Amino acid sequence: MSDISDDDDGRIDDLQEWAVKNNVSHIALGDLLTILKRRYPELPKDARTVMQTCTSVQLQAVAGGSYHHFGLVDGFKSVIDKFGVSDNVISLQLNIDGLLLFRSSTAQFWPILGLATNCFVKEPFIVGLFYGNSKPSSATEYLNDLVQECCAVQQDGFWHNDNRHSIQLTAVVCDTPARSFVKVVKGHAGYHGCDKCVQEGVYASSRMSFPETRAARRTDESFNAQSDDSHHL
Repeated sequence: MSDISDDDDGRIDDLQEWAVKNNVSHIALGDLLTILKRRYPELPKDARTVMQTCTSVQLQAVAGGSYHHFGLVDGFKSVIDKFGVSDNVISLQLNIDGLLLFRSSTAQFWPILGLATNCFVKEPFIVGLFYGNSKPSSATEYLNDLVQECCAVQQDGFWHNDNRHSIQLTAVVCDTPARSFVKVVKGHAGYHGCDKCVQEGVYASSRMSFPETRAARRTDESFNAQSDDSHHL
């Protein structure tokens, strides 16, 4: 005879459905189970037990593919619990890149990874994951959840283990194609693809070059104003 009644199975199913719907981390679910077990001692104490029969995550149709946002704050909380941080202001690096899954297919992942650089042990964590048969069709759609959460955390911070933490975004690390995609600008092989200055490239010998050494440099202000129409897409 099972130790868990039908009522208990129902409670576990409800907890599982709630955790998936609200993208609750295993750490947060474990804390909730600790509280609930005082009233319902028959419930499992480990979040993994609750989630073991759950094989799906909440997917969004985004930019021509499917996307799941694991969460920036959940990643930070996991890092803090596992490794600890040296300061309540967490220095954040983001990495964005594409990854082909098979040689014979166009299927690919575009993960967004985070790294707390002032953590005692530096280990990347996943913030979001896109899957499709091509790169995301819109950088705005692809990055929307990340940007919204990052702005909110930079403004308000977040609480964990009775401590308030804030973040400082220090870098977004990409290879050259991913960088032009994220910035929504011409690629490095385009006539107006130089990231550093506004010169027009010269195409020769099947290569694009930028021979001018004294061209006007791009600035944050000119980039935000999109003053070079030929550079911005």
